[in-house]
Amino acid sequence: MLVAVAKDFTKLFAAYLDRSGLEQAVFAERAGSTQPTVALVLGGKRSPPPRDLRVWSDVLHLSREEAEEFIDAGESAHATRLKAAGPYVRKLERKLDDLQDIADAAVPFLLDLQRSGIELPPKLYQAIRAAKKRT
Repeated sequence: MLVAVAKDFTKLFAAYLDRSGLEQAVFAERAGSTQPTVALVLGGKRSPPPRDLRVWSDVLHLSREEAEEFIDAGESAHATRLKAAGPYVRKLERKLDDLQDIADAAVPFLLDLQRSGIELPPKLYQAIRAAKKRT
């Protein structure tokens, strides 16, 4: 499904861009984007930025009906990509939670070192203060 939705938008965008006669760089400049972003969207490697779809449709001089189709397809491609990224985001959140647990467990040890007069790097002092605030 993700590939089909992305390909549908990619084909639509490519057709409208071709019809406009604009090169990617010129389109990107007029649309307030970058050529690499446009290339990634056209290559199906990135979903279109939803906030930019209206501007993109204006730069492409789309009719009202074409603009609605273009925006709907772009929003669908973006939403589908976000949904597919969900498991990766949750995995990353779990890893960050694990790192936070490790950091919190290290605080008592670091406090003991500090009390014993051992000089700690400034970043560790900042980490200790931040951990104290969380608890």
